[in-house]
Amino acid sequence: DDLTLEHLEEEDEDDDSHYNDISSSSSSNNRTSTSTSSSSSSSSPCKHDGWSVTGLLQGAKGWISERIQERSRFVQSRWIFSFRDEDILVVKEAGLVCLAGVPYYSHDHKIDDDPYIHIPAFGHPHKHKLNIYLPEGVKFKEEDLRCKTLHEVYTHYDDQLRKLAPLPVIVHIHGGGWQRGDRNISFYGSPVMGVAYAKAGFISITVSYRLASSAFKWPAQIEDVSRALRWVHDHCSQFGGDPSRIFLSGHSAGAHLASLCTVQHDHLAALGIPQDFVKGSVLISGIYDLYHALGEGDEPIWRDVLFQKRYVIPTFGPDMDTWRGASPLYAIQSHNAPMLLINASLDLGLEFGAVRFRVALEQAGVPVRHHHVPGTNHKTVSQSNETAALAIAFIKERLEQLKSEGGFKKQSSSSSSS
Repeated sequence: DDLTLEHLEEEDEDDDSHYNDISSSSSSNNRTSTSTSSSSSSSSPCKHDGWSVTGLLQGAKGWISERIQERSRFVQSRWIFSFRDEDILVVKEAGLVCLAGVPYYSHDHKIDDDPYIHIPAFGHPHKHKLNIYLPEGVKFKEEDLRCKTLHEVYTHYDDQLRKLAPLPVIVHIHGGGWQRGDRNISFYGSPVMGVAYAKAGFISITVSYRLASSAFKWPAQIEDVSRALRWVHDHCSQFGGDPSRIFLSGHSAGAHLASLCTVQHDHLAALGIPQDFVKGSVLISGIYDLYHALGEGDEPIWRDVLFQKRYVIPTFGPDMDTWRGASPLYAIQSHNAPMLLINASLDLGLEFGAVRFRVALEQAGVPVRHHHVPGTNHKTVSQSNETAALAIAFIKERLEQLKSEGGFKKQSSSSSSS
């Protein structure tokens, strides 16, 4: 599950010390065993330089179990669970103040009154939450480490937030094939991009959504993201954000959701969000056509079939009309906000789908740029400094254009280095 994945994919500074402790313990045990064994043991194929394969495996198993338990305690206390649904955590993340676990679904409503939350409760206890990264101008205070209500946090940081002009807000959506991932797991890009945007002087928000399963089929994912954007629209001014300057960002499946919210306004309109809500979108290694996501040419190839079986059908079902309705490529309108497309140099074939999406946007008159980041793959592209620099430069230029009320200068680029 996601929790276990995080344990194995993230690293701590003390990982080496844990490993060394176990290595020395295993080494000691194994050498003792070797000294008490006959010479036949030394010739065993399961021995090498005093280490036994069995001892190494047992040590590795114990180390992994210990790390999983430690991570479980860490994640449980820091990110996932709070004492009450309205409680959040104020934590320090890369030198920034992060308001973690902010619920974006109001628990004041009964489920029957809310057509956008199709679960037998008042909201998902973890997925219906978001994290807010405040810019460097807001200083962290150690006494704010524990759970607080949003009202308490706003009151406490009000004097610092007032010193900052209303800031643009960047909402980033994590990837994971719609079936995995979370706003808190670095493997799926959200913490890295959230920190990068905040360090650039923006209010940065990373959101979670219900992952696709037998219980949460499409359109649960886009409905959750739309619900989160409604919360941002209504509340961002309380923590220094400007509701008139909101941008979307996403990686992989998150880029699919961000692009769909940019080109197709149906779900946002149902929540009363104005059509010009999104001022621009940064789309990293996204999926724009569920029928033909990978490969060159106009027709699907074998990789598309595998992609459909592994990701599309479990999330969207087998109906191709549903696939088309959920594909940003077929929902483009001329008034859509400008978009920046970013692909890795090794991107599983998604770079070809991005080219088709870019061409369709250009034909519709939508401002778009397309860049490839060298030396990256589908996972690392969202963690690249160059990706963050491209995204931040795009947003800053777009803000200048909004300020001057000038047109967005069209410039497409398939360069692998710009």
